[in-house]
Parts: sequence; structure tokens; C-alpha cells
Amino acid sequence: GYWKNHPEAWRVMQITVGGVTYSLSQAIALIERPGKDRTLTMFSSLVPAMLNVLAGNDGSCVERTIAAADEWMRTYGPAEGGVHPASYAWKVGEPLHRLLDNYNNGMLCAPHRN
Repeated sequence: GYWKNHPEAWRVMQITVGGVTYSLSQAIALIERPGKDRTLTMFSSLVPAMLNVLAGNDGSCVERTIAAADEWMRTYGPAEGGVHPASYAWKVGEPLHRLLDNYNNGMLCAPHRN
């Protein structure tokens, strides 16, 4: 929740995910949006991981995962693209999301942001 609660800490005013550029306010709104659509789930773990790396955190353990998740969003997105939890797309995407979530929560090569 750090990045959605600290827009002043973003080092960018927009972010490109899966080939789609989102403003800071659009990205925060999508991160906060609940739902079963797994593109939102991926978005809410991918954007913070990207921002953590941009902020200078060690991203060596997730560089490939960030690239793979961004490609997943390019294939199955954009955010709010309608990926169902039981779909093949999510079977491919869920392991990426879990790794990004672990990274964002300080369980891998970078500390958790408070």
C-alpha cells in the first residue's frame, strides 16, 4: 500500500504497463480498485515493483519477473482487461504476481517500504 498512499514519493508522473501509459492518478485508482479481474491483481503488484526499482531498491531478484509480468499485461491487459481467476491466462500470470508481491513485501532482495 505504500505507493498508493504516497503519491508524492513517485519519481514519475506516469507509468507504462503492458504498453499502456497511465497517469499517476489513473495508476493509483487502478491499484485501489478491488475485483476479480486478474489484470488488476497483476497491475497492483507490477506497478509497485516497478516503482520500488525506480526508487533505487535492489531489483536484481525480480528484473526478469517484472519484464515477464509487463509482457503478460501486454498480452492479457490492459488493466481491467477481464482476466478471470480460473483462466489459462491467470495460471500463467499468478506465479509472476506472487513473486512480485513477495518482492514488494520485503521477502526477497529489497526491504519493504513503510
